[in-house]
Amino acid sequence: MSPYGSLIVIDGHSGTVRFRIPFPDSSTTINGFRCKDPVYNVLKSTNQATFGSVFTSQDGNMYIQVGKHVELSDNHNCKPTQFLLDDTLSLLRVTPEGAFSWRVFQHVHADGDGGFHVQPRAFAGESIPDGFGGVLAAWTWVDPHKQPSDPLNVHSEARLTRLSDSGQRDFTLPMPFWTKGISSFFAENMVLAEGNQLYGINGPQLIRFDTQNGNVDWLRHPPTGEVKLLHSVAGGGVLIANAGRLVYFDAEGNGVPFPWTVAVPNPEDIGLVQTDLFDHSPAEPLALREAEGCWVVGNFIAVEDGAPHGHASLVYFAVQ
Repeated sequence: MSPYGSLIVIDGHSGTVRFRIPFPDSSTTINGFRCKDPVYNVLKSTNQATFGSVFTSQDGNMYIQVGKHVELSDNHNCKPTQFLLDDTLSLLRVTPEGAFSWRVFQHVHADGDGGFHVQPRAFAGESIPDGFGGVLAAWTWVDPHKQPSDPLNVHSEARLTRLSDSGQRDFTLPMPFWTKGISSFFAENMVLAEGNQLYGINGPQLIRFDTQNGNVDWLRHPPTGEVKLLHSVAGGGVLIANAGRLVYFDAEGNGVPFPWTVAVPNPEDIGLVQTDLFDHSPAEPLALREAEGCWVVGNFIAVEDGAPHGHASLVYFAVQ
Protein backbone atom coordinates (compact mmCIF):
# COMPACT_ATOMS: atom_id res chain seq x y z
CA MET A 1 0.00 0.00 0.00
CA SER A 2 1.24 3.47 -0.85
CA PRO A 3 2.76 5.23 2.17
CA TYR A 4 2.01 8.64 0.69
CA GLY A 5 -1.48 8.91 -0.79
CA SER A 6 -4.82 7.14 -0.78
CA LEU A 7 -8.46 7.85 -1.38
CA ILE A 8 -10.27 7.09 1.87
CA VAL A 9 -14.04 6.64 1.88
CA ILE A 10 -15.62 7.15 5.32
CA ASP A 11 -19.05 5.99 6.46
CA GLY A 12 -21.07 9.12 7.20
CA HIS A 13 -23.05 7.44 9.99
CA SER A 14 -20.38 5.56 11.94
CA GLY A 15 -17.26 7.51 10.95
CA THR A 16 -15.40 4.29 10.13
CA VAL A 17 -13.29 3.77 7.02
CA ARG A 18 -15.20 1.80 4.40
CA PHE A 19 -12.65 1.74 1.58
CA ARG A 20 -9.04 2.75 1.08
CA ILE A 21 -7.70 2.90 -2.48
CA PRO A 22 -3.92 3.55 -2.57
CA PHE A 23 -2.44 5.86 -5.17
CA PRO A 24 0.58 4.73 -7.20
CA ASP A 25 3.89 6.20 -6.05
CA SER A 26 6.08 8.44 -8.11
CA SER A 27 9.79 7.65 -8.00
CA THR A 28 13.26 8.66 -9.11
CA THR A 29 15.94 5.97 -9.42
CA ILE A 30 19.65 6.32 -10.19
CA ASN A 31 21.53 3.08 -10.85
CA GLY A 32 25.28 3.34 -10.39
CA PHE A 33 25.26 6.69 -8.60
CA ARG A 34 28.41 5.75 -6.60
CA CYS A 35 30.38 5.25 -9.79
CA LYS A 36 32.74 2.26 -9.26
CA ASP A 37 31.58 1.41 -5.73
CA PRO A 38 29.45 -1.77 -6.06
CA VAL A 39 27.99 -1.43 -2.55
CA TYR A 40 24.75 0.54 -2.07
CA ASN A 41 24.94 1.59 -5.68
CA VAL A 42 21.25 2.31 -6.22
CA LEU A 43 19.64 5.55 -5.08
CA LYS A 44 15.84 5.65 -5.15
CA SER A 45 13.43 8.22 -3.79
CA THR A 46 9.70 7.53 -3.60
CA ASN A 47 7.42 10.54 -3.81
CA GLN A 48 3.74 11.28 -3.42
CA ALA A 49 1.64 11.18 -6.56
CA THR A 50 -0.07 14.41 -7.55
CA PHE A 51 -3.86 14.38 -7.23
CA GLY A 52 -6.84 16.66 -7.65
CA SER A 53 -10.16 17.27 -5.94
CA VAL A 54 -12.81 14.56 -5.50
CA PHE A 55 -16.35 14.81 -6.80
CA THR A 56 -19.34 12.48 -6.53
CA SER A 57 -21.60 12.05 -9.55
CA GLN A 58 -25.38 11.61 -9.47
CA ASP A 59 -25.00 7.83 -9.75
CA GLY A 60 -22.89 7.77 -6.56
CA ASN A 61 -19.54 7.14 -8.25
CA MET A 62 -16.56 9.15 -7.03
CA TYR A 63 -13.85 10.50 -9.32
CA ILE A 64 -10.38 11.91 -8.75
CA GLN A 65 -7.37 12.62 -10.96
CA VAL A 66 -4.04 11.07 -9.96
CA GLY A 67 -0.67 11.77 -11.57
CA LYS A 68 2.29 9.36 -11.49
CA HIS A 69 5.84 10.35 -12.46
CA VAL A 70 8.72 7.85 -12.85
CA GLU A 71 12.33 8.72 -13.69
CA LEU A 72 15.19 6.26 -14.13
CA SER A 73 18.86 6.83 -14.95
CA ASP A 74 21.56 4.20 -15.49
CA ASN A 75 25.20 5.19 -14.98
CA HIS A 76 28.43 3.29 -15.63
CA ASN A 77 31.78 4.52 -14.38
CA CYS A 78 30.24 7.90 -13.54
CA LYS A 79 28.84 8.33 -17.05
CA PRO A 80 25.09 8.21 -17.87
CA THR A 81 24.29 5.38 -20.27
CA GLN A 82 20.48 5.28 -20.42
CA PHE A 83 17.45 7.21 -19.16
CA LEU A 84 13.70 6.65 -18.88
CA LEU A 85 10.76 8.93 -18.08
CA ASP A 86 7.13 7.91 -17.74
CA ASP A 87 4.44 10.42 -16.77
CA THR A 88 0.72 9.54 -16.58
CA LEU A 89 -2.54 11.18 -15.59
CA SER A 90 -5.31 8.76 -14.62
CA LEU A 91 -8.92 9.16 -13.57
CA LEU A 92 -9.86 6.97 -10.63
CA ARG A 93 -13.50 5.92 -10.39
CA VAL A 94 -14.90 4.34 -7.21
CA THR A 95 -18.42 2.91 -7.06
CA PRO A 96 -20.64 3.07 -3.94
CA GLU A 97 -19.79 -0.63 -3.38
CA GLY A 98 -16.05 0.10 -3.33
CA ALA A 99 -15.16 -1.29 -6.77
CA PHE A 100 -12.61 0.93 -8.49
CA SER A 101 -11.00 1.35 -11.91
CA TRP A 102 -8.21 3.45 -13.37
CA ARG A 103 -8.37 5.20 -16.74
CA VAL A 104 -5.17 6.71 -18.16
CA PHE A 105 -6.02 9.78 -20.23
CA GLN A 106 -2.59 11.43 -20.60
CA HIS A 107 0.73 9.64 -21.07
CA VAL A 108 4.24 10.98 -21.70
CA HIS A 109 7.03 8.45 -22.24
CA ALA A 110 10.65 8.97 -23.22
CA ASP A 111 13.75 6.77 -23.08
CA GLY A 112 17.08 6.56 -24.81
CA ASP A 113 20.83 6.32 -24.56
CA GLY A 114 22.93 8.85 -22.67
CA GLY A 115 21.95 11.32 -20.00
CA PHE A 116 18.50 12.33 -18.88
CA HIS A 117 16.63 14.85 -21.03
CA VAL A 118 13.93 17.02 -19.47
CA GLN A 119 10.51 16.22 -20.96
CA PRO A 120 7.03 17.77 -20.86
CA ARG A 121 4.83 16.84 -17.89
CA ALA A 122 1.15 16.75 -16.96
CA PHE A 123 -0.13 17.76 -13.50
CA ALA A 124 -3.45 16.58 -12.04
CA GLY A 125 -6.20 19.08 -11.25
CA GLU A 126 -9.93 19.47 -10.73
CA SER A 127 -12.66 17.20 -12.15
CA ILE A 128 -16.40 17.89 -12.46
CA PRO A 129 -19.38 16.23 -14.25
CA ASP A 130 -19.77 17.22 -17.91
CA GLY A 131 -23.58 17.17 -17.82
CA PHE A 132 -23.84 14.15 -20.13
CA GLY A 133 -22.76 11.35 -17.81
CA GLY A 134 -19.05 11.95 -18.36
CA VAL A 135 -16.26 13.88 -16.67
CA LEU A 136 -14.45 17.15 -17.37
CA ALA A 137 -10.85 16.94 -16.14
CA ALA A 138 -8.82 20.14 -15.85
CA TRP A 139 -5.06 19.70 -15.75
CA THR A 140 -1.83 21.59 -16.45
CA TRP A 141 0.60 20.89 -19.28
CA VAL A 142 4.18 22.03 -18.72
CA ASP A 143 6.83 22.07 -21.45
CA PRO A 144 10.38 22.93 -20.33
CA HIS A 145 11.19 24.27 -23.78
CA LYS A 146 10.50 27.95 -23.20
CA GLN A 147 9.00 30.01 -26.01
CA PRO A 148 10.11 33.63 -26.58
CA SER A 149 6.64 34.96 -25.69
CA ASP A 150 6.44 33.11 -22.35
CA PRO A 151 6.90 35.25 -19.22
CA LEU A 152 7.70 32.11 -17.21
CA ASN A 153 10.85 30.01 -17.38
CA VAL A 154 8.81 27.19 -18.91
CA HIS A 155 5.86 26.99 -21.26
CA SER A 156 2.64 25.99 -19.50
CA GLU A 157 -0.96 25.61 -20.69
CA ALA A 158 -4.35 25.11 -19.07
CA ARG A 159 -5.74 21.89 -20.54
CA LEU A 160 -9.19 20.28 -20.36
CA THR A 161 -10.14 16.68 -21.18
CA ARG A 162 -13.69 15.46 -21.63
CA LEU A 163 -13.99 11.76 -20.76
CA SER A 164 -16.99 9.59 -21.62
CA ASP A 165 -17.73 5.96 -22.38
CA SER A 166 -17.30 6.71 -26.09
CA GLY A 167 -13.80 8.18 -25.75
CA GLN A 168 -12.14 11.46 -24.89
CA ARG A 169 -11.55 14.93 -26.31
CA ASP A 170 -8.66 17.18 -25.33
CA PHE A 171 -8.81 20.98 -25.35
CA THR A 172 -6.24 23.73 -24.81
CA LEU A 173 -7.72 26.83 -23.20
CA PRO A 174 -6.35 30.34 -23.85
CA MET A 175 -4.89 30.57 -20.35
CA PRO A 176 -1.24 29.97 -19.42
CA PHE A 177 -2.15 28.11 -16.23
CA TRP A 178 -4.94 26.98 -13.90
CA THR A 179 -2.90 27.95 -10.84
CA LYS A 180 0.23 30.06 -10.57
CA GLY A 181 2.00 27.19 -8.81
CA ILE A 182 2.41 24.60 -11.54
CA SER A 183 1.69 21.63 -9.28
CA SER A 184 -0.55 23.49 -6.80
CA PHE A 185 -3.79 21.84 -5.74
CA PHE A 186 -6.85 23.59 -7.15
CA ALA A 187 -10.61 23.21 -6.84
CA GLU A 188 -13.68 25.37 -7.51
CA ASN A 189 -12.07 26.63 -10.73
CA MET A 190 -14.87 25.29 -12.94
CA VAL A 191 -18.68 25.25 -12.97
CA LEU A 192 -21.28 24.21 -15.54
CA ALA A 193 -24.00 26.62 -16.58
CA GLU A 194 -27.30 26.03 -18.39
CA GLY A 195 -26.74 24.28 -21.69
CA ASN A 196 -23.66 22.59 -20.18
CA GLN A 197 -21.45 25.56 -20.96
CA LEU A 198 -18.31 25.68 -18.86
CA TYR A 199 -17.11 28.65 -16.83
CA GLY A 200 -13.49 28.47 -15.72
CA ILE A 201 -11.08 30.73 -13.83
CA ASN A 202 -7.37 30.79 -13.14
CA GLY A 203 -7.33 33.83 -10.86
CA PRO A 204 -6.92 36.80 -13.20
CA GLN A 205 -9.11 35.40 -15.99
CA LEU A 206 -12.72 34.26 -16.47
CA ILE A 207 -13.58 32.12 -19.49
CA ARG A 208 -16.78 30.68 -20.96
CA PHE A 209 -16.11 27.53 -22.98
CA ASP A 210 -18.35 25.33 -25.12
CA THR A 211 -17.38 21.72 -24.36
CA GLN A 212 -19.48 20.40 -27.25
CA ASN A 213 -17.72 22.16 -30.13
CA GLY A 214 -14.54 23.21 -28.34
CA ASN A 215 -15.00 26.95 -28.89
CA VAL A 216 -14.24 29.77 -26.48
CA ASP A 217 -17.35 31.97 -26.20
CA TRP A 218 -15.51 34.80 -24.46
CA LEU A 219 -12.68 35.65 -22.08
CA ARG A 220 -12.68 38.40 -19.46
CA HIS A 221 -9.84 39.89 -17.45
CA PRO A 222 -10.80 42.06 -14.43
CA PRO A 223 -9.00 45.40 -14.11
CA THR A 224 -8.30 44.79 -10.42
CA GLY A 225 -7.48 41.67 -8.42
CA GLU A 226 -8.48 38.10 -9.13
CA VAL A 227 -11.74 36.31 -9.88
CA LYS A 228 -13.41 33.92 -7.45
CA LEU A 229 -16.02 31.66 -9.05
CA LEU A 230 -19.19 31.29 -6.98
CA HIS A 231 -21.98 29.51 -8.89
CA SER A 232 -23.98 29.51 -12.12
CA VAL A 233 -27.36 31.23 -12.25
CA ALA A 234 -30.55 30.96 -14.29
CA GLY A 235 -30.26 32.02 -17.90
CA GLY A 236 -26.79 30.62 -18.43
CA GLY A 237 -24.93 33.27 -16.45
CA VAL A 238 -22.49 33.05 -13.59
CA LEU A 239 -21.84 34.85 -10.30
CA ILE A 240 -18.26 35.79 -9.42
CA ALA A 241 -16.44 37.84 -6.79
CA ASN A 242 -13.79 40.39 -7.71
CA ALA A 243 -12.16 43.19 -5.69
CA GLY A 244 -14.75 42.91 -2.94
CA ARG A 245 -17.75 43.04 -5.29
CA LEU A 246 -20.18 40.37 -6.44
CA VAL A 247 -20.52 40.56 -10.21
CA TYR A 248 -23.10 38.89 -12.44
CA PHE A 249 -22.05 37.88 -15.96
CA ASP A 250 -24.68 36.85 -18.49
CA ALA A 251 -24.14 34.27 -21.22
CA GLU A 252 -22.89 36.96 -23.62
CA GLY A 253 -20.19 38.12 -21.22
CA ASN A 254 -21.79 41.35 -20.00
CA GLY A 255 -20.84 42.01 -16.37
CA VAL A 256 -22.90 43.97 -13.81
CA PRO A 257 -21.61 44.51 -10.22
CA PHE A 258 -24.13 44.20 -7.41
CA PRO A 259 -24.62 47.66 -5.83
CA TRP A 260 -24.93 46.21 -2.31
CA THR A 261 -21.33 44.98 -2.33
CA VAL A 262 -18.24 47.12 -1.84
CA ALA A 263 -14.45 46.75 -1.63
CA VAL A 264 -13.05 45.92 1.83
CA PRO A 265 -9.47 45.88 3.26
CA ASN A 266 -8.98 42.17 2.52
CA PRO A 267 -9.17 41.90 -1.31
CA GLU A 268 -10.07 38.21 -1.01
CA ASP A 269 -13.32 39.06 0.81
CA ILE A 270 -16.71 40.29 -0.36
CA GLY A 271 -17.91 43.53 1.23
CA LEU A 272 -21.58 43.59 2.24
CA VAL A 273 -22.95 47.14 2.49
CA GLN A 274 -24.42 47.92 5.93
CA THR A 275 -26.56 50.82 7.21
CA ASP A 276 -27.62 51.88 10.67
CA LEU A 277 -30.97 50.35 11.66
CA PHE A 278 -32.33 53.67 12.97
CA ASP A 279 -31.03 56.55 10.87
CA HIS A 280 -29.91 54.44 7.86
CA SER A 281 -26.50 56.11 7.81
CA PRO A 282 -23.60 54.11 6.29
CA ALA A 283 -22.00 51.57 8.63
CA GLU A 284 -18.86 49.45 8.39
CA PRO A 285 -19.41 46.79 5.71
CA LEU A 286 -19.26 43.11 6.61
CA ALA A 287 -16.26 41.22 5.19
CA LEU A 288 -17.50 37.90 3.82
CA ARG A 289 -15.33 34.97 2.79
CA GLU A 290 -18.12 33.26 0.85
CA ALA A 291 -21.65 34.13 -0.27
CA GLU A 292 -24.07 31.66 -1.85
CA GLY A 293 -27.58 32.20 -3.17
CA CYS A 294 -30.39 30.35 -1.33
CA TRP A 295 -33.55 28.55 -2.40
CA VAL A 296 -35.38 31.89 -2.13
CA VAL A 297 -34.48 34.41 -4.84
CA GLY A 298 -32.60 37.36 -3.36
CA ASN A 299 -31.62 35.54 -0.17
CA PHE A 300 -28.04 34.57 0.60
CA ILE A 301 -26.04 32.55 3.11
CA ALA A 302 -22.52 33.81 3.75
CA VAL A 303 -19.50 33.17 5.96
CA GLU A 304 -17.94 36.23 7.61
CA ASP A 305 -14.19 36.56 7.64
CA GLY A 306 -12.33 35.95 10.90
CA ALA A 307 -10.10 38.28 12.93
CA PRO A 308 -9.01 40.95 12.30
CA HIS A 309 -11.57 41.52 9.52
CA GLY A 310 -14.64 39.96 11.14
CA HIS A 311 -16.13 37.55 13.66
CA ALA A 312 -16.17 34.35 11.53
CA SER A 313 -19.95 34.06 11.89
CA LEU A 314 -22.57 32.54 9.63
CA VAL A 315 -24.68 35.25 8.00
CA TYR A 316 -28.11 35.04 6.39
CA PHE A 317 -29.32 38.13 4.55
CA ALA A 318 -31.93 39.22 2.01
CA VAL A 319 -31.48 41.78 -0.74
CA GLN A 320 -34.31 44.28 -1.23
